[in-house]
Amino acid sequence: MRLTREDDGLPVSRKCALAGVSRTSLYYEPRPVDGRTLALQLVVDKLYMEFPYYGTRRVMLHLRRDGHAVGRDKARSLMAAVGWRTIHPGPRTTKPQPGNKTYRTCWRISRTSAPARWCAPTSPTSRCVAGSSTWWR
Repeated sequence: MRLTREDDGLPVSRKCALAGVSRTSLYYEPRPVDGRTLALQLVVDKLYMEFPYYGTRRVMLHLRRDGHAVGRDKARSLMAAVGWRTIHPGPRTTKPQPGNKTYRTCWRISRTSAPARWCAPTSPTSRCVAGSSTWWR
C-alpha cells in the first residue's frame, strides 16, 4: 500500500497511524546518490571481491593509495552500502581441543618481600628456573 498526501477525506496523521509509520516518513524524499559515490562504491565492491577480510582502516588506506580522498567514516559507509561483511575468525579460536596437552606458565612467589616472579616457558620442555624470570610484577 502506498500512502499519498492527497486529500481523500482522511487526515494524513490518520493514514500514517493506520499504516503504522511515522508522519515524517511520509514527507521524506531521499537524496539521489552522486556520481563520485557511485564510482567509489564500484571500487569498494571490486576491492571486496579481492580482499574480503579487509576492515575499514585497510579499505580507507587502499582507496587513498588509489588517489581517492576518503576518511574512515566514508569507507565504513561505502562498505555498508555495498553490503560488505568482513570475514574474520569466530570467537574462542584458541580453545584447546580435547586430548591436546596444554603448557601453563609458572608463578613463583618468593618467601621474602621480593615481588612475584613470572617466567614463561620458551618451549614445551623448558622448566621455570628461579633465575630465569622474564617479568617482574
